[in-house]
Amino acid sequence: MNDHTPSGKLRRGTLALEVVLATVFLIGGAAAVWHAIGLARTGGPISEVTGLVGVAVILFGGCLDPVNSAALFLPWVLDDVAEPTPFSKARWFFFVPGLLIAISGWIWGHWIMMQ
Repeated sequence: MNDHTPSGKLRRGTLALEVVLATVFLIGGAAAVWHAIGLARTGGPISEVTGLVGVAVILFGGCLDPVNSAALFLPWVLDDVAEPTPFSKARWFFFVPGLLIAISGWIWGHWIMMQ
């Protein structure tokens, strides 16, 4: 039995793999939000809170297409490695704002607050 499609991408994997990866992304995003709330309540730096919220948004977006989102975190993978899920285009509506939020938090913390 061949696990490759004619296009060279992996077929939609087992539902179990996608559920496990989506659960990992969901728990990671929830942990980042929980930590950000804890930092905000204790008077932590707003730049760290902003960076954590951005990372959480990215992780929540990873739940929409878990296999390809996990592959995007590898530095040598720039394209989808598996057949995309029906929600794969929606993940970019989470990835782009989350990345911008995280970058703005890091810029605020490292360059603006240092002056």
